[in-house]
Amino acid sequence: MSEQAANQVRGSRGEGEKLADFANLVFSMDHRPHNFEVLMPKVYGEGRDSESWHYTMREDGEIRAMVMAMPQPVTSPSHFPDLAFERVGIGNVSVHHRARGKGYMQQLMRTAIADMVDRGSAYSFLSGQRQRYRYYGYDNAGILMHYSLSQRNLIMTWPALRAAQLPADLALIELPTSGPLLDDAYALYQANEGLQARAKEDFTLICRTFSQSARALVRRSAGGGQDLQAYFVIDNSNTTISELARTEAAPAWPELLLRTMQLLNQEKLSLQLPLAFGGSALELQETLGFVSEDCSIRNSGMFLILDFAKTIGMLLAAKATQVPLAPGRLRLLIHECPSPAPAEQTVEIRVGGGRLHVGNGERLFVDADLPLTVDELAVEAGSTEVALTYTDALAWLFSPRALLDNPLRRALPVAEASWLPLNPFVATADNC
Repeated sequence: MSEQAANQVRGSRGEGEKLADFANLVFSMDHRPHNFEVLMPKVYGEGRDSESWHYTMREDGEIRAMVMAMPQPVTSPSHFPDLAFERVGIGNVSVHHRARGKGYMQQLMRTAIADMVDRGSAYSFLSGQRQRYRYYGYDNAGILMHYSLSQRNLIMTWPALRAAQLPADLALIELPTSGPLLDDAYALYQANEGLQARAKEDFTLICRTFSQSARALVRRSAGGGQDLQAYFVIDNSNTTISELARTEAAPAWPELLLRTMQLLNQEKLSLQLPLAFGGSALELQETLGFVSEDCSIRNSGMFLILDFAKTIGMLLAAKATQVPLAPGRLRLLIHECPSPAPAEQTVEIRVGGGRLHVGNGERLFVDADLPLTVDELAVEAGSTEVALTYTDALAWLFSPRALLDNPLRRALPVAEASWLPLNPFVATADNC
């Protein structure tokens, strides 16, 4: 089959099973048996209408390569009701073994990224080999905290927990797909995340991504009622939690963690959580940092920033829901951005008067009241200006390297430096 006979085709309605079968074939041959209808029901589940997310290269009608680009609208209805952006997850990048070396993957990736730019997407994310996807502008970023915790860590640190009996009214159940428990869990998700990328009706389905599920820790009453204490997302082996939030009525974090491990019948547990900046999420990570056997900080994935002003605006808004932003002004000049995004990009940020303004010099993408404020200090009339390459901007704004001493942090006044890092972390349930 000649290379000229191939043509690019977007997936069409009714092809979901065919697209999943192709991904299963390639990944099962290259790695281990895969079933993407189980691994990603949010994409390949019945009635998902996700076929058009798939870019395919076909020879005589047969799929020979595929890239899936999953759009995720991101909003903040509780804090920034007018804020709405799109990020795009890349997944199931696959080439049939008989079509390798023909350049199909490069063609499909470039088409998918060009479409993102045309639609005005803020950024894209994926999991994969750095040397493969750096070619398109993706690189390591996002800040993931990994904790290794044991029951012994908890009871040796807080001996009173050893003596206390497991309350008979506490129970772990699958989070229902509708009803009051889902309503309460979704409210926790919204409060904990600041920005949201899941609709409530799809919440439990999305949480099943990559062999996980959403669980509810409930307190049962004599009358048969159930009050939510916490929800979490955990893998099917009950060993790794990727998302966790508690209600105000729940036990304090040390007891809640111990009771959860007891109910799971797990002596040890791993937790992989985004770096927290405030609120209950920060309280959890302060507890885990104090008691865990081990703690590490990692990149959470690979990211391609298509529009820096939108991305920074979105992430600053998310951070502002957790911690007050100090007043200040900053202008970033970012160059050498990968094509087809504009090679030169400007970001103008101003925090003051209880408001957040983020734009590109021509248009404001965020212009909103801040949910948390600090006492105003005198803000200088001028604005700090810093020039960065794309690579340095990705590292010093959005990755664990932003936590370290670096040229950008040294160039910023204290107020503006306190805005960093920004975390484009994507939860496992939202990934692809």
